[in-house]
Amino acid sequence: MVNIYKLIEMYNNWGKTGPANNSADQNYHLLVYHCLDVAASGNILLRKDPLLLKKFKEHLPLDDEQVISLVSFYLAIHDIGKFSERFQNLQPELLVSLRGHGSTRSYSLRHDSMGFYLWKALWGKIWDENWLCLDKTSFDSYDWNDLLIPWIISATGHHGNPPKNMNNGLPINQNDLFTEEDLDMAGSFITAVSALLLNNAFDVFSSSDGYEYEFEDIEAAFKLTSWLLAGIVIVSDWIGSSNEHFNYLSKSIPLEKYWKEHALPSAEKALSESGVLPSPISLNSEMKTLFPEIEVPSPMQEYVSTCPVVNRAQLFILEDATGSGKTESSLCLAHRVMMQDTAHGIYFGLPTMATSNAMYGRLANLYNNLYEPGSFPSLVLAHGQSYLSGAFRKSIGVRSSENDRGNKSEERRVGKECRSRWSPY
Repeated sequence: MVNIYKLIEMYNNWGKTGPANNSADQNYHLLVYHCLDVAASGNILLRKDPLLLKKFKEHLPLDDEQVISLVSFYLAIHDIGKFSERFQNLQPELLVSLRGHGSTRSYSLRHDSMGFYLWKALWGKIWDENWLCLDKTSFDSYDWNDLLIPWIISATGHHGNPPKNMNNGLPINQNDLFTEEDLDMAGSFITAVSALLLNNAFDVFSSSDGYEYEFEDIEAAFKLTSWLLAGIVIVSDWIGSSNEHFNYLSKSIPLEKYWKEHALPSAEKALSESGVLPSPISLNSEMKTLFPEIEVPSPMQEYVSTCPVVNRAQLFILEDATGSGKTESSLCLAHRVMMQDTAHGIYFGLPTMATSNAMYGRLANLYNNLYEPGSFPSLVLAHGQSYLSGAFRKSIGVRSSENDRGNKSEERRVGKECRSRWSPY
């Protein structure tokens, strides 16, 4: 039976505070809502980026909805470390207001690492009460824990580093990090959000459904895809932390209502304006279209325009004399690979910052030709001194209005754009 009182208690935690586009009495955002904001951001990202979704399915025996629901659940628990009284005490007045008491406990370990240890502290209950609806006949508690933990590490380690195993030179004692109240509140949230988002995603590993997968293979798949999840968590947390798109809410409403009426619509808008979604690839691969200034293509350029290209990983090595148009040839070939739905974009790896700067300048007025008119792909100068480039600095955060998009739908958009609009910190 669900403990209604404990479900209510999980709302007694703040997730974000500070100035936002809200009224004076809404200067904090409840933790459970922030977690759903991030989950919704990842949910929409996977739905809008089929190539990213495909990368999970290449390794896990899951269909689209199972991958999306599983990733959404892990995203929702990325910040469970904030249920710790130690984190909540960073805002002492809010702690008293929400929980009805103060605290002398200090914030000595970051919330990302605390989230990992909170999961470990709760695992016995998660298993015994089967909060995740796991088939206990296919794997035992130890095996299921081994399967789940790589993704838990990726989800909780969402600030770029895995959870710490030492704190100030001493081994971490998870029993000292949390009060019983912390564990009850976090447990209530995990229970509620698993019911909301998981949608029986683990059913494929059920022995009653003709389970046929070896444990070692599934364990390896979860470890391998944990790297993909780590990237999605970081991006989703960045987007889901936008005050511009996710308004603070401090009153309690059912999680399902918040998910459907707040988190998902806000994530849809945030993703569309973030610049992280793939731009549609142009289906015209003719050299004259990609590079209008080339009157007569070189033999290499003619060849790469027609040579066989398949929709899987390939290695092409282009060699020719200096000035023969190798860069244009490689772009043409890369564009044809992108047309096979194998990639969304191109990465140039160059030996020096000077050569990177030069290539950035060459691509500025070319890269849009690889995409459909009216789309807004990013061009990023990614080396460590990119901030010294005035041209790159001016491109950051460029955003055209809807009217601009309409006005430019029938002509090639000229210029460069890097649509990084929010700080990830």
